[in-house]
This record gives sequence, structure tokens and C-alpha cells, in this order.
Amino acid sequence: MDGVGDGNQPLCEPELDGTGQAGRARSRPSSSAATPHGVVAHGVAVLQEVGAIMSRSLVALVALGVSLVGLVACGPNCQNTCDQVYNACSIDKPGQTKSELLGSCNDECNSALQNSGDLGEYDPFARRSSSQSITLENEAQAAAWMDCVWFYAPDATPEQCADLDPSAGFCAPI
Repeated sequence: MDGVGDGNQPLCEPELDGTGQAGRARSRPSSSAATPHGVVAHGVAVLQEVGAIMSRSLVALVALGVSLVGLVACGPNCQNTCDQVYNACSIDKPGQTKSELLGSCNDECNSALQNSGDLGEYDPFARRSSSQSITLENEAQAAAWMDCVWFYAPDATPEQCADLDPSAGFCAPI
């Protein structure tokens, strides 16, 4: 007897190779992941999932970056600080228009930002006589001056703005 069943069939028929010669018997893999094509397909699927996660992460990172830029752009700078003093708080100086006050404020502040340096003896939080002349000389002093303005008058209420009046002596030069 050659095989099982009808007696004429062998248990396992040899597969023929490309030349018609009998090769060894092969069994079919149980899953497609076991074949080289299945491994590649699985790898491609994993890479697609990783790519999707990275794309979502990149979008979130870009959104965060834009938000941070927005926050920095809205923080103290010469223009919005001078505007806070002379427009929002309506600080006036005799003989100068609002436009002149804003222009000279922006010029002095922006000029100071062009120079590196430290605070030295400058302290905008120290009360000074309105007759004492003070000029911002460098970026550290300009930054401290802006911080002082926003510390005393963040909402530009009349009570807060009173501290920015030159007669109060805070945040010089105003």
C-alpha cells in the first residue's frame, strides 16, 4: 500500500520545482505575517501608524509654537508699553502732544534695546523725583522699565495709572 485512503494516493505529494523535478514537500504557512511579503506588509502598516502619530504630533507642535509666538508677541514691547502709558493711562506732559509723547517714548525704548548692558544703578521700581532726568541706556534697563509699567498698570485702571503719573515717581522715565 502506497498511502492512506484508497491505497493509491501517497500521504504527501512532492511539489515540483521549476524544472519538473520533485522537490521536498512544503506546507502552507498559517498566517501571511510569516511570509516575506507578510512581514513587509506588516512593517508598512506599522510605519503608516507611526507616520500618522508623528503627523498628529507635528500638528500639535506647530500649534503650540504658534501659540507661544502669539504670547510673546502680546507681551511687553516698546510699542505696547508706551501705548499703555500715554494712551491707556492718558499720562500727559505739558507742551507735548500724545503723538509726540508716543514717538519719543518708542524712540528711547527701541534705541535702548539696541545696546547690551546691565541695570547698573537703574531701578524703575524705586520712587524718583519727577525733576530727576532718567534715560534708558540699554536693553536690561528697557526691559526693567517695561516690566515696571505692566506691574503697576496691567489693566490701566485709574488707580493703577496714578502710579505711572510722573508725580508718583515710579517707572521713570515717564
